[in-house]
Amino acid sequence: MPKKSKILVCTTAKPAEIVKTLPIKTKAGVGRRIVTRLGPGETGLSPLPDLRPGDELKVLVELAVTTDCRTIAQGDCVKQPYAYSPRVHARLLLADSPTAKAKKKGHALLLAEETATVTQDQHHYVFVLEPPPVKIRDGWPGENFIIVALDASHRGAKRNHVLLIGANEKGDVRQDMARINIARLRPGDDPPPTATTVKTLGTSRLPLTKEKKVLFSVPLEDLAKDEQLVVGAMVEASGSGLPYKARISTRLVLADSPTETDTGKAARKIDALKGEIAEHNGTNCIPGGTVRVRKVGVLRVTRNAAGMHYVNLVAESADPVEDRIDKSLKLNRGSLTVTRYPASWKG
Repeated sequence: MPKKSKILVCTTAKPAEIVKTLPIKTKAGVGRRIVTRLGPGETGLSPLPDLRPGDELKVLVELAVTTDCRTIAQGDCVKQPYAYSPRVHARLLLADSPTAKAKKKGHALLLAEETATVTQDQHHYVFVLEPPPVKIRDGWPGENFIIVALDASHRGAKRNHVLLIGANEKGDVRQDMARINIARLRPGDDPPPTATTVKTLGTSRLPLTKEKKVLFSVPLEDLAKDEQLVVGAMVEASGSGLPYKARISTRLVLADSPTETDTGKAARKIDALKGEIAEHNGTNCIPGGTVRVRKVGVLRVTRNAAGMHYVNLVAESADPVEDRIDKSLKLNRGSLTVTRYPASWKG
């Protein structure tokens, strides 16, 4: 008798961040902290998938960080200002303990790591960690946590120099800009679903007016209760011709139309997270440079929904310093991919 394939997606509760600031140290690896975690009691979607030998675990993470202000004159310092560019190291772990911050044989598996230098001009940086699926081996512990641990360093670091886990806002840290997503696949004999990918941009330019634009849209007909989606997107923006930096912010939503820039009224009723597939976050594009924005997310349908809905990648841009609106940000290329798992696969 054919063996049915099973999948269960899950994501962190809101907000996903568990600290507001990370001390910057003079040496790399010092002062490492857990900044977000997915485990029992920390999920926005129940149940949290169990793991058995032979399961394949896909982890998708977005985490936004921000440098503190450059000078006190800026007026929005969280701690003490600094002018340097800290080096930030992110580690993604699958562990049997909620406090794991490094790999440990038999207890904490390193899934991915990334190091980035976050400049004051760039100001914001979004870590997107998307390692290959990991196969669960015999003997792996029963209780599991997905952990993102960070450390930040610079030789000029002083006391009260911090990296913000989120974004700056009037001397405080605005959060709800991070998410850990997982998809646990229990392989059977079913052929994998075919992913849908679109690559034609809805617009080639973003005005610096904070006007939201749909860059890509994937239609989904007659979504059924217990269907699950795994979503990934990318867009490359160029600062060519810009005399000043421009912020680009993006999000993934489930919408009621291909032009809708927010979660749809009907779509909010069929998803436990009210149609929000990935958080709203972003970074600065520097004059003459390019920035590659990536988005990842999952969705679990909770009610039948006749008709059409759409996964939309939405973006906006602005001058983050002086609010000038005389230019626009050029978009070079990108894509949006949606994999739709049938309701019969839930489990």
